[in-house]
Amino acid sequence: MANSNKKNQVETISEIVEKNQNILLIKIGKTTHQSLETLRKELLKSNSKIKVI
Repeated sequence: MANSNKKNQVETISEIVEKNQNILLIKIGKTTHQSLETLRKELLKSNSKIKVI
């Protein structure tokens, strides 16, 4: 049986998918923290956001 933390994550992701017209999945394995923060700031300017799961 799946634990409650995983169930909550799935529910959160499902809500994001249902509420947004566009979703992009990316691999960020070797991305630096500074690069992610810069990307996050740029996305906020266009009323977009990034969520790391």
